[in-house]
Amino acid sequence: QGDAQSKYNLAKLLEDALGGPRDEQRAADLYREAAMQGHDLATANLGAMYMDGRGERRNHVEAAKWFLIAKEYGLKTAEINLKQIWPRLGEAERELAYDHARETFARIQGTQR
Repeated sequence: QGDAQSKYNLAKLLEDALGGPRDEQRAADLYREAAMQGHDLATANLGAMYMDGRGERRNHVEAAKWFLIAKEYGLKTAEINLKQIWPRLGEAERELAYDHARETFARIQGTQR
């Protein structure tokens, strides 16, 4: 499965094109893997990629989901991004983001035991 920190580091290099070509799709995949292993910054970065449509198709519900999870880790950047994206979501989309965040966070917590 690999080390979450290593996946995060590689994703950051690929996202920022440091030391090689930019590969935002691979970066998003690695952020997701690291996030599912409980890496806090990976959750926020994945949310930003969904919000901006980088490496993933723009999806504000999915972005909100990852920002909600990152907020659980206490990341202030997640709170800021969530405040930016929240007004773009309707009530049903907000509920969906909350539901998916709860389910995903529970899965993440389950893998860390």
